[in-house]
Amino acid sequence: MTYPYDQSRAAALFEEAGWRRGGDGMLQKGGERFTLEYRTAGAAADGTNLFPVLQQSYQQAGIDVHFKEVATTTTPVDTAIYPGLWFTSAPPDSTQILTRFNSRQIAAPENRYVANNRVGYVNPAADRAIEAIEGSLKIEDRAQAWAELWRILTEDAALFPMYYLPAPYLVRAGITGATPSNPLSPPSHNVHAWEAQ
Repeated sequence: MTYPYDQSRAAALFEEAGWRRGGDGMLQKGGERFTLEYRTAGAAADGTNLFPVLQQSYQQAGIDVHFKEVATTTTPVDTAIYPGLWFTSAPPDSTQILTRFNSRQIAAPENRYVANNRVGYVNPAADRAIEAIEGSLKIEDRAQAWAELWRILTEDAALFPMYYLPAPYLVRAGITGATPSNPLSPPSHNVHAWEAQ
């Protein structure tokens, strides 16, 4: 899904929701300033490096964003009820994505906030796509279900893919079948299925 960069449209949507720019150019509503906190783990250098760019972009829209480095001692409750922005990462076709957006995996008091859907995302269509991925045996069916899930998540703006880290690997000419099952697997995971000419 492609979203046009349209500041006037964003301003109109904020205005519709009751947020108007104050004298300093920042959004306000009922005397309250529109403020967000941006979190990233201490080891996530990418998240730290991205913050100045995100901060500038949000400030242009009238949103005041503050940086907070999260300690590894953050509890599941802190994570589940956090209302701001969180820089995180996951391979695009990994089980992390399947559990993070599955409505049956919502973190709540009943499961001590340890379930993986920390943001409480619910969409029956996404659940159906996840079920199709988990229940498909044919690679073509799985690929189609993955495409549908990513379409749903991006249209809902449930996540914003910002960049991908390529993981290239080399094999000599004549070797076929050297394909990792997902970005977390080494290319040698299925060496028994390779063919050499």
